[in-house]
Amino acid sequence: MYNAKNQLHELVKELGYFEDCVSFKTIVRQGEFYSEATFWVKDGRKITEIGVGHKKTASEINASENLLSIIFDEHKDLIIDWEEVKIEAQAGDGLIKLCAYLNEAHATAEAKSIWLQQMESDKNMVEIFDQLQSENHPSVALFGDNLGAKRKATWIEALISKKFAQSIIAPSASKAFRELTLFLER
Repeated sequence: MYNAKNQLHELVKELGYFEDCVSFKTIVRQGEFYSEATFWVKDGRKITEIGVGHKKTASEINASENLLSIIFDEHKDLIIDWEEVKIEAQAGDGLIKLCAYLNEAHATAEAKSIWLQQMESDKNMVEIFDQLQSENHPSVALFGDNLGAKRKATWIEALISKKFAQSIIAPSASKAFRELTLFLER
């Protein structure tokens, strides 16, 4: 049965945490079960909520539901829309390509291509993510240690877009891109 406790565990997995980062403490008072659900976020946050039920399972599910409500209301940064991140990452990938081919430090097409292959590889993106995480950089501080390599790489490419797009792409770029699109779609 899919319930709020399952949803909570799914959320923490998507952030790269193991299930044990969510703990439950339950006590019984006058026949009612009171469960406290706590999510320990790597950036130092401790998010806690209580649930009540006639059984331990019900109280944990209710605590999870209440905890999810708090996360959705007060900790929106923990809700990652990975489809949106992928779109932003595609823009970041485009910026990496621009960097390779417009960079004057690489004199030949082959040198530019080799540099591009090295820089845009998932392996390099993961190394950047891991380095930022080891430095407790705020851009990756909310993720747990179990985030997959593909998501790490995608996150860094999206970060590249967010960090560099405005300074690289001139205000007139949208017009130029429209003109380029018309040229390409003849």
